[in-house]
Amino acid sequence: MADDIERRLSALIDEVVRQLQVASQGSALCALSRSGQPVDAVKYYEGAWGALTELRRLLRTTPPTEAFATSLEEWRADLAARRAAGTDGNWVAYRTGGIEHLTMLAEALGLTAPADPA
Repeated sequence: MADDIERRLSALIDEVVRQLQVASQGSALCALSRSGQPVDAVKYYEGAWGALTELRRLLRTTPPTEAFATSLEEWRADLAARRAAGTDGNWVAYRTGGIEHLTMLAEALGLTAPADPA
């Protein structure tokens, strides 16, 4: 199963990077963030990339079901905290992209993603 997880994870990361390049139109992410303009689509894919690469690191030392559960719990908790604090849409988009892609990968692998408590 480890090979299947890595293969699917790599393919999904590659796809997210392609989508991020399209959404950013090749601009540097830090320049887009500093522009003061909403960049929800860019932040969405940046969050997906962040969550998936964090998951890859976690999978080196943690069984898959636990790694997915831990990642989703952390990303969901941060999203809930940011929403409660009234954080801008870029952070919401970032965390949402991560959560949705972690969930999508878990489901594709036949792992049960923990339910969203929200």
